[in-house]
Amino acid sequence: MAMKTKQTIIEISSYSKKGAARGQSEDSIRPIEVRTAHLGEEVLVEILKRKKGVNKAKLLEVLKPHKMRVEPRCEHAASCGGCSWQHLGYSEQLIIKHGVLKSLYSDMLSEEKIYSLIPCDHPWEYRNKMEFSFSEDKYGTKYLGLIEADSRGKVFHLKRCHLANPWVSKTLIAVRSFWEGTEIKAYNRNRGVGTLETLTIREGIHTKERLVMLTVSGSPERSITNAHLKRFKEAILSVSKEEGLSVFLQIIHRKKGMKTQFSEMLLHGPDHIKEKLTITYPSGDKKEFVFKISPSSFFQPNTSQAEKLFSKALEVVGEKKRRVILDLFCGTATLGMVFSPFAEKVVGVEINPYAVFDAEVNLEVNQIDNVSVHKGDVADILPKLELKEVDLMIVDPPRSGLGKSLLEKGLYATPKEILYISCNPYTQKEDIEILCKNGYELQLIQGVDQFPHTVHQESIAYLIRKN
Repeated sequence: MAMKTKQTIIEISSYSKKGAARGQSEDSIRPIEVRTAHLGEEVLVEILKRKKGVNKAKLLEVLKPHKMRVEPRCEHAASCGGCSWQHLGYSEQLIIKHGVLKSLYSDMLSEEKIYSLIPCDHPWEYRNKMEFSFSEDKYGTKYLGLIEADSRGKVFHLKRCHLANPWVSKTLIAVRSFWEGTEIKAYNRNRGVGTLETLTIREGIHTKERLVMLTVSGSPERSITNAHLKRFKEAILSVSKEEGLSVFLQIIHRKKGMKTQFSEMLLHGPDHIKEKLTITYPSGDKKEFVFKISPSSFFQPNTSQAEKLFSKALEVVGEKKRRVILDLFCGTATLGMVFSPFAEKVVGVEINPYAVFDAEVNLEVNQIDNVSVHKGDVADILPKLELKEVDLMIVDPPRSGLGKSLLEKGLYATPKEILYISCNPYTQKEDIEILCKNGYELQLIQGVDQFPHTVHQESIAYLIRKN
């Protein structure tokens, strides 16, 4: 609902689930949300709109700054929807994220069982994947970058993103320059017209291999020409060497009443990139794994923290041998491979066909023969597996969590232990409450800062079935 703008002074008293600072003014019963403010700060804001019972505001001035406030490294920090906590010192970010876990789980665990976050050694340039959007305004001005915060998909021109290697931003600028010299239109989701949708850039942090994918609409009347693709590839090669570079075109086929289809075309280089992870086992031994990553496969976006996450997961459950481990939402079978030395067999389930194909290749490359991956939706596949008894069930679901229906199907296997890794502690808590009502007991929560300068974190929960 639109409202007249007005200025007011508020003191920040809390944060929303999405990381926005919240405060209250004397003349409003609704909380006011503003970006880039710190707990305890007194700020002057301009109220812009009302949304879902909250007044959204713009920060005008920090009247009483917090002692841990820092100058954001990025010039886009005030408006970008990517990372909203650059104004917080890194140690302060860790404290706040740990506070989220404590507030969620204090009714289920003693404080010493809610472990402090495992920090990121290098909280800048850590992302191995970025996705950028193409857009045009009503005047035909072209934009390629990230989405503005609190906007309805408005894209801004990105100059430099400090969460990824500088070559990512250089590639973005080169592609934008190519696009501005063409008549190609950006795809408009509301009207269903246009061609260019997204630009995805990935990197193997340890292997230095790079992948760039252009995603376009597949309608014949809006097809991209071979001449355009040649110039697109040349733009990328102006930034990156040919060796170790893969360039793809992804085409999205939409038809009313039918499931959206995706197809990919290799324009340059190998059909995948590789990444390596070195995992530390509780015994102190280290093991290196090699992973094939296709353009559409999921892989943890922070490579160095993924190594810590998986090493900590092993430490949490211990190295004892288990007969059957069930790995749900297994992706490219990363966790299944890591846990494979401690199981007679690991059974994975994954819905993404690209990830399943990569998983099969990864198992062969790493010479692992006791892990199998089944393609399909977890809710459909689980009952068909007819697993009578599972020693350990590993779940790493999307942000939406597992949900009651899927949890009930997972419990058919009556796993003795559950390792629940989540990128959303709120949905994780909801699922854990259901598990605890069905005979499980939560042992601990361990946070891992997978996403510095954002509100997000990974959390490891370990549950044991009561006798």
